[in-house]
Amino acid sequence: MTTSSPLRLRHILGWSSGGFAVAVYLGVTINYFLFFLTQGATIPVGMASMVLLLPRLWDVVTDPIMGAISDRTRGRAGRRRPWILFGGLVFAVSFYFMFAIPDFDAAWQRAVWVTGFYMLVGTGYTMFEVPLNAMLPEMSQDYRQRARLAGYNMIAIRTGLIATMLVGPYIFAADADVAAGFRRIGLFAAVVIAVASIVVFTTTGDAPRVERPHKKFHLRQELSALWKNKPFKVLFCAHLLKFTGIGAAGTCVIYYLVFVLKAPPQSVGVVLSATAATATLFLPLWMWLMQKWGKKQAYSAALLILSFAMLPLLFVQPDAFDFSFKIPFVAEAVNGAVIAVAGILILASLGDSGAILAPNAMIPDTVEADELQSGTRREGTILGAWTFSRKLGMALGAYVVSLMLGWSGFVPGATSQSPEALNGIRLGYVLFPVSCYIAAWLILRKYTLSEARFEEIKADLVGRAER
Repeated sequence: MTTSSPLRLRHILGWSSGGFAVAVYLGVTINYFLFFLTQGATIPVGMASMVLLLPRLWDVVTDPIMGAISDRTRGRAGRRRPWILFGGLVFAVSFYFMFAIPDFDAAWQRAVWVTGFYMLVGTGYTMFEVPLNAMLPEMSQDYRQRARLAGYNMIAIRTGLIATMLVGPYIFAADADVAAGFRRIGLFAAVVIAVASIVVFTTTGDAPRVERPHKKFHLRQELSALWKNKPFKVLFCAHLLKFTGIGAAGTCVIYYLVFVLKAPPQSVGVVLSATAATATLFLPLWMWLMQKWGKKQAYSAALLILSFAMLPLLFVQPDAFDFSFKIPFVAEAVNGAVIAVAGILILASLGDSGAILAPNAMIPDTVEADELQSGTRREGTILGAWTFSRKLGMALGAYVVSLMLGWSGFVPGATSQSPEALNGIRLGYVLFPVSCYIAAWLILRKYTLSEARFEEIKADLVGRAER
């Protein structure tokens, strides 16, 4: 049963505001977390790699289960909203404590503290984002309107990323004690997450939603049904690879700018926020291209643009340009190489914008494909697995980067690094991510769920319901 309430602007804006919480999580964990572990918490690189990876193993269980739980929840507040509120508060509080490390003497004690709260952050994030994403295919069953809804949500995420990337370095670099600076980042993020979860809950009470009976939950059966859904399987694998590349590049960017290009830490926020702002401006273009070309074709083009735009970064040298430049909000002048890299990243943001938006507009369509095949509608399980693919990809990317840094001789806490370590940073920031993007593009060629096929599936489902 679908509620008869029309989809209003209040619902769209309120639901999309959840993207601000997602942005804080992505912006901090992708771009600053490994830097926090090695430079703020002074945890050895090998140990830090385990801190990044172990909590993601927990997500293997929690993400699909949370989706199934939200599919089966019953109550006056609906299936999704109570979990968004409760999960958001757990997410916020644990995010703060993850950075508020007590004054432990041993590195392993600090690693255990961060690992435990990182696992709790992941659990709260799962309870918040899986039901949030599952609301999209419920709010609209229209192929093109879903793309627009995904676009509004992505605008919120990109706006939140701009704020996080711009403010983050100023917060943690405002004090000589890097660890104290990151505690302030934790507090900033916790406030944003809590407010976003409350806004989503209070504005979407009468949003359109689907209430249907569900069979008893069996994890193996749920996962088996997902893997038999070919459109979902293709998107899942491409998404995992793409976010492995994004996780690697995002983790490495601060090392690349600070150690390879010798840029002041505050410049990191300016460069990253500029690229995020440009990516946001490109979102309407990709929304139009998805309507014009189709979602798959837009996604494929975006991956190729992102891949080829990143390659020149492998060769930029800090002394390649004989000039320096003063940029806003940064006390020190930056060298010409930083300006050149910022220009390259702005070009790459064209591809990045579409590579993030398109798959999030495509994944809701696999809900109907699964329903036609299995006879069960499982938005939560599908979007739970989708969330897991992103989190696992981010963790794998960061884990590979941490291994590369360790193998290349990176020294945590040091202000300068060896040439071998700098080469390791270049490989982790450029070559490995580009390889992941190309692999994702190759897998995406197997995707067959076009708009025409989606309309056929909807018609078949209507015919089945009438029989």
